[in-house]
This record gives sequence, C-alpha cells and structure tokens, in this order.
Amino acid sequence: GIALYNQQKYDEAIAKYRKATELDPKRALAYNNWGIALSSLKKYDEAISYYKRIVANHSDHPLAPEAQYKLGQCHEEKNDMDAASAEYVTLAYTWPDSPLVANVVVRIAEYFYNKKEYPTAADVSKKFVERFPQHEWAERMLFRAGQCWYKAEQFGKAGKEFDLLVENYPRSKFRPDAIFWAGESPYSTGRNTALVL
Repeated sequence: GIALYNQQKYDEAIAKYRKATELDPKRALAYNNWGIALSSLKKYDEAISYYKRIVANHSDHPLAPEAQYKLGQCHEEKNDMDAASAEYVTLAYTWPDSPLVANVVVRIAEYFYNKKEYPTAADVSKKFVERFPQHEWAERMLFRAGQCWYKAEQFGKAGKEFDLLVENYPRSKFRPDAIFWAGESPYSTGRNTALVL
C-alpha cells in the first residue's frame, strides 16, 4: 500500500490497507495509512473515522498521538476550528510527552488569536514558552503573547512580555519589534513612563 500511496495511487493503496486490516484488524499502521490516503483524496470525514479507530483501539500504540493530531488537521481542512482545537487539546492532555504537543500548543494559540480571544491566546502562547523555552518557536510565541496582551489593551502585560523577549532572546529577529512595542506600551496606557531595556 505504501508504494502505491507514494505513486499517488490512493484508491489502490486504500484497497491494500483494507485487505491488511481484514487479515489483522489490530494493524494500527494500516488504519493510519488508510486515513492518510483518504486525507490525500480530501475525504476528511472518512479519514477521521480511521484515525478515531487508532485512538480508541490502539491508544498505547506509538501512532496514537499522530492519529490524534491528524484528527485535528482533518477538522482544520473542513474549516471546523472548534473541533480541531478540541482534538489538539485532547492530544496535549492524553500524550503530554509527545513531540507533537509543541505544534498543538501553537495551533491552539493561533485558534484563540484568530477568534480574537486575546487573553486566552496570550496565556497559551506564554505556556508554550514556559514549557519549551529552547524551542525554535519560543521567541515567536513570546512575541505573540505580547501582541495578544496589546490587542486586549492590557498594555502593562504586553510590555512585560516584550521586555522578557528582549532580555531572554537577545539575538531574536523579533527583538527590534519587541523593543518598539515595549516602549510603546506605556504610552498606550496614557502614562509616560520609561522602560529600561
């Protein structure tokens, strides 16, 4: 099935995965690959059913967190961000040590940001930085936390996040903007206090 999938012969690959699961209904890999092939055909509802089988019947399998992540992605493709976010939260709580959790937290933060729920997006972004301070996205997420507080008109909190970015990530590409917004924050509150950077 994998060779057929790689040749973009998705329907033929699905037939192979179907046969594999008939021979051994406990083959999580076959269900996973079946879901991937269905996703490639943009048959997201069908793909969701196969990913759910993995999560429900093979929760101890190494593919279970990936299947949970793909559930969220399928819902995103269907433009159902509420359902996608719920799937991502489930992944983060069920498999907290999965390397996919970092991606999930970013997606959840963006979900709340796009819903203009800025305090929640700021909190999620900050939690990302606290949990993954050395992650390649840590600087971006700390900057996002500052942006969220600024948009929520919580300028003091915004300034603190921008200051923290400047202090903790001196080589960050976000540093110049963080310096600007940290300096701008006190003016937005109507106070003219200088920030030490």
